[in-house]
Amino acid sequence: MEIPIIKFIGATRLGITSNYRVFGTEEDIVNAIINNPSLIEDGLQIIAREYHTIVGDIDLLAKDSQGRLVVIECKRSQAGPEAVNQLKRYVEHLSQKEGKNVRGILVAPSISSAAYHYLKYYHLEYRRIEPKGIV
Repeated sequence: MEIPIIKFIGATRLGITSNYRVFGTEEDIVNAIINNPSLIEDGLQIIAREYHTIVGDIDLLAKDSQGRLVVIECKRSQAGPEAVNQLKRYVEHLSQKEGKNVRGILVAPSISSAAYHYLKYYHLEYRRIEPKGIV
């Protein structure tokens, strides 16, 4: 068995400056949806941000135009099966707590084929949003 050799390790101090900002974060996506819920769908109303549950914090909780609760989980990069499982857990928890069906929407710039398969299997939804296009 060959032991890997580390060829480079680096660190840099960025310092504090008002000119430095990371673009395309999950927070940017969440803020964009809060400021313009129609990015997801017309008639959507945001109820809460970082809605705390016993199974985790939901990025956004909303109501659609028909009054149904909508869980929105945002990812800044490609969504994989773990993101779908996270969304499913939130939707199932709220469905049981509220005693009614809850919609779940995964928001990301892209989605793996496995994640897309699981979304369809669990009757969840996907919306494509590019973080760099919203800032």
